[in-house]
Order: sequence, then structure tokens, then C-alpha cells
Amino acid sequence: MLPETDNEYAVVRDRLTVLVSGEDEREYDYAAELSAEIANGCGGAEKEKKTNPAQKAIDSFLDLTTEDQKNAKSFVYPYGSQSDEVVNWTILE
Repeated sequence: MLPETDNEYAVVRDRLTVLVSGEDEREYDYAAELSAEIANGCGGAEKEKKTNPAQKAIDSFLDLTTEDQKNAKSFVYPYGSQSDEVVNWTILE
């Protein structure tokens, strides 16, 4: 076990199941977990991303080839909900 001074650790809430007094622990469903892992690996269970304009701008810049990123002279970063609320960044060499 852990030493007395190191008894703190993080538990992710969605990985924790609380049982009522007298309730038995449910058996782990290996088949469901395996099918979920396979679906994630094949891209079948990907969630739709709701991206804001700022994240879309970042993603589109990161989708550029390395050479295009090196040659980029500016980057437009939207920070608000209005189309004119942007920061125009000049990329220095």
C-alpha cells in the first residue's frame, strides 16, 4: 500500500461508482468495453466537435503543411462573436 504521507491521489468522477449500503458491485462488462474501444479505434464513436471560430482558425492553421506554416506572414484570430472582432497577428521571420 501507499506510505502514510502519500495517501492522496486523484479519482476521475466518471470512473467511480458509489454503492448504496448493502448493494453488491456489478460485474464488469468486458464485451461492452471492448466494443467501445474498437469503435473508438475505427473512428465510429467520435463525437461531433462543437468548435468556436477561434478554434476553427487554429485548426485550419495547424492543418497547413509545415512548409506553408513556415511561410505564413499573418494569422487572423477571432476573439468574439462579431465578424469584425479579430486580432490580426503578423508572423515575424
